[in-house]
Amino acid sequence: MPLLIRLPGGRTGRLRGLAQLVDYAPTFLDLLGIKPPGPVQGVSLSGLMNGGPSPDKFAYAGAGSDAPTGGGGSAFKNLVFTEAIRDDRWKLIRESFSAGPGFKGKGTGADKTELYDLSADPYETKDLSASLPEIVKSLTDKLKQWAVSARAFSLNAPSAQKLSPEVLEKAKERGYW
Repeated sequence: MPLLIRLPGGRTGRLRGLAQLVDYAPTFLDLLGIKPPGPVQGVSLSGLMNGGPSPDKFAYAGAGSDAPTGGGGSAFKNLVFTEAIRDDRWKLIRESFSAGPGFKGKGTGADKTELYDLSADPYETKDLSASLPEIVKSLTDKLKQWAVSARAFSLNAPSAQKLSPEVLEKAKERGYW
């Protein structure tokens, strides 16, 4: 996901490396010189911004939705969840479909998996999942590990943090409020 940041006296130009949305908060806090008020998910990208390597070896994305079933305004919903994980070369996309409560159609769910070699196919036109099951398994395992760690973090993290007066003042000095 593109992100534009201009830092006074900072490096200019396009940076290459993997990053995730969860890295934004730790990065901004780090750039402001503010210690996180508690555990945070993600890592600071400030090293990458200063010419270092990307701290992320994988990037994760996911989205879920309720999709209305066919039949002209049916009240029943299908649950669809799409997630992806990628590294410098490979991208795995998984779509899970499960019939919601009250679904009367055939079948109870389905999964679809796609695998792309981004170095050879940057536009993701050739699905290689059937021919490279070992890479599909490896990335699927990484995806599951990420999901377990994210779930554990969300169960243990406080739902809201109050910023200290010092943090608020530092942010105001830098023009954030």
